[in-house]
Amino acid sequence: MNDQQQYIIDKAYEQFMRYGFKSVTVDEIARQAGISKKTLYENFEDKDAIVYSTLNWMEQSMNEEEIEIFKTSQNAIEELIRIMQMLESRFKNMNPNCILDLQKYYPNSFKEWACHQDFHIEQIRKNLKRGIKEG
Repeated sequence: MNDQQQYIIDKAYEQFMRYGFKSVTVDEIARQAGISKKTLYENFEDKDAIVYSTLNWMEQSMNEEEIEIFKTSQNAIEELIRIMQMLESRFKNMNPNCILDLQKYYPNSFKEWACHQDFHIEQIRKNLKRGIKEG
């Protein structure tokens, strides 16, 4: 991913979290990014590709942040608190329609997002096992 694509994804992410995936148009993403639609389409095939790329970026960055938390936490309780803080900061301003929009209008992206949730569930299991081991 090049810098311009990352910048577009950053702007799209802000819009999607605020208004939901369905209601944000390609025109609005281009306008927020300060680029023409032509430039946007030179970087992404269509809105589906923007949604998919944005979700992949979001999941990848969350996974990296979680892994860092797991490596640096002193114990299972600190780890859990830091993960909850990270999740709250990421999702506190999320439009409640985001997940429904994904499921209804972007099923391929929703399936991919749902698969990433398995990673988070496994991390919760590891945290619980760590907590049990630590007493």
